[in-house]
Amino acid sequence: MPKISPKIYLALTTAICGLFCGCYDGEIECYDSDRFVSLRVISTTNIDSVYFFLDDQRVCNKETGIDQKWFLCNDSTNKVPVYIQPTSDTIPDGCELRAGMWICMEHKNGLRQLPSFEYNPDNCVVSQAYPIWNGFSCEIDPFDDVELGKSKLSMQVFSHEKEVRIETDYVVAGGYNVNIISEQDSSMWFSYKKNPLDLINNVPDRTTRNGCYDGYCVMTLPIVLDRYCYDK
Repeated sequence: MPKISPKIYLALTTAICGLFCGCYDGEIECYDSDRFVSLRVISTTNIDSVYFFLDDQRVCNKETGIDQKWFLCNDSTNKVPVYIQPTSDTIPDGCELRAGMWICMEHKNGLRQLPSFEYNPDNCVVSQAYPIWNGFSCEIDPFDDVELGKSKLSMQVFSHEKEVRIETDYVVAGGYNVNIISEQDSSMWFSYKKNPLDLINNVPDRTTRNGCYDGYCVMTLPIVLDRYCYDK
C-alpha cells in the first residue's frame, strides 16, 4: 500500500473530522513565519524539473505532492470589466448595457500565475515586456524535517534532457520567499514595478540580492505575515 504524505494525511483527516465527526472545537495552532520558506526557480527558458537540496537533503520530493510547476504569462483570458458611458443605443460587440452604462470585458495586460494544469500557451500574449516565465516552487513548513538557518541551498535543474547541478553559498533561513532567477533574465524580472509572484509584498527595494551561482541568482523577500495558523 503506498504511503500517504503527512501533509496530505493531515488535510484529509481535518476535512473528514469537520464533515462527519463534528470534532472541530475552535482550537488553532500557530507557527511563527520564521519556520516557513518558499523556494522558487524562475526562468524564461523551459524547465522540465527541479530538485531542491538543503546540504545533501532533498526537500519537496515529488512523492509528497508539494513540488509545483507553474507558469507566468500575459493571459488573454484574464479580463476585467470596463465601464463606458453610452453615446447611442447601439451596444458594442461583447458589451452589455446596464443602468445607463456599457459594461465591456477587456483583456487585462500583465503577468498572471497559472498552475501547469491550467496553462495554455495559445492564450498567452507574448511580447518583449511579457515573455512566458516558468518555474518550480518548493514550500517548507514546520511539518518538514528540515533545519533552517544552517543548510546551504543547492539544486539540480533538468531542461531539454540536460541536467545541471547548482551549488550556492546561500544559507536558507526561515521567514523568506527565496526567488532563484536565471541570471540572463534578472534584468527583465527587476524591470517590473510589481513582483508578479508576491502580490502582497510588492516593494522592489525590499528585495535582497544574495549572489549568482552557475547562471542563477538568489533573491530574497521577507514573508509579510508574522504567523501562520491551522485548525487543530
